Amino acid sequence: MNRCQCLTAKGTQCSRDAKQGSIYCFQHQNCQNKGKTSQKKVAVQKKSPPKQKSPPKPKSPPKPKSPPKQKISQKSKHKYMLDDIYIDMYTLGENKGKPYDQFIEEIIKKHNEIAEREESLHLAKLNKIVYRGTDINIIIPSLDNEEGEKHSFHNENGFTTGQLLYEIAKFIPDDDNIENIFGNHVYFEGLRQDDNDPNTYELSLGS
Repeated sequence: MNRCQCLTAKGTQCSRDAKQGSIYCFQHQNCQNKGKTSQKKVAVQKKSPPKQKSPPKPKSPPKPKSPPKQKISQKSKHKYMLDDIYIDMYTLGENKGKPYDQFIEEIIKKHNEIAEREESLHLAKLNKIVYRGTDINIIIPSLDNEEGEKHSFHNENGFTTGQLLYEIAKFIPDDDNIENIFGNHVYFEGLRQDDNDPNTYELSLGS
């Protein structure tokens, strides 16, 4: 049998069989929706052609960076030695002539007192060789010469920190004359290498 040709309210074809001699079922004899389908018009949006991207502008080459300016302290222009030892001329003058071991004990004590939160000084550091040459000249201020006097020291095995300090102390005056020679520059700031002679160092002092 043929299927009813009427469309339901939902827009679908009736599922019943048509009556004999009719194209509709018994319920849809007066069907007004013969052969019509409810089609929803779908609006078709015309797509506009894609916009063409403009070619990228050529990048200008990066400007070369100028090297950072380095702050050069007056101290960094020269090579220094023993500049991490914190003592003063009074300590050297008071302990000159003492046996080496006692002298070193006083140096360690004074360093740790002045340095406070800085690195503590130990015997191992004072026994470390810091000058490997056999001969060294050290210029030390004196009462007789404002520019200082050059003293020469010799050791076949080089010099440790403690040995250099022990030798320097021999030429530091007593308390009464320290202020006359050094003024308020009584703190040891190391040995500064001479610009013209790598074996010569000058006693560097600060206040």
